[in-house]
Formats: sequence, C-alpha cells, structure tokens
Amino acid sequence: MVLPPNTTVVNHLWQDGPLKEGDRLGMHAMSGDHLKSMSTLDLLSGQVTASKSVNGNILLVKRIHGLVNTVSWGFSCLLELWQHVT
Repeated sequence: MVLPPNTTVVNHLWQDGPLKEGDRLGMHAMSGDHLKSMSTLDLLSGQVTASKSVNGNILLVKRIHGLVNTVSWGFSCLLELWQHVT
C-alpha cells in the first residue's frame, strides 16, 4: 500500500461474509455489527480509534446519497427524453 506524502492516519473499513463457490466472497449482513466495522488507524503510534459516526451520521449520509442519486438520475432521464422528443 502506498500512502500520499505526510499521511499518518487512515480510515479503515472491513466486512466479513460467507465464502461462495471458488472462494469468492459473499454478501455480508446489512445490520448489527456489520454497520459498525470501521475505525481510524494512526500508523505512527499504532493507535486504533473506533469511528464516532457509526450510527446516525452514516445513515444520514446514505439517505442523502440515495436522494441525490434519485433526483439526478430522474432529471437526466427526463432531459434525455425531452431531447429526443424535440
């Protein structure tokens, strides 16, 4: 892994899930501890800090992301349709 210059802290996410045929990773659960598996790693001190924005903020960000995607795709589709009609 190559880090940008002067980077000593990284955010780390992980999931565990079932193995499927051919040792492929399967989908992990979308509830409980699986939504909390993130931390910040200080590479100089070795200190690990659990993320403070595990529940509320992450859920808010996901909802905003979904809303923005829905509106932008809807607008794009309508614009494309309008261009073909006119």
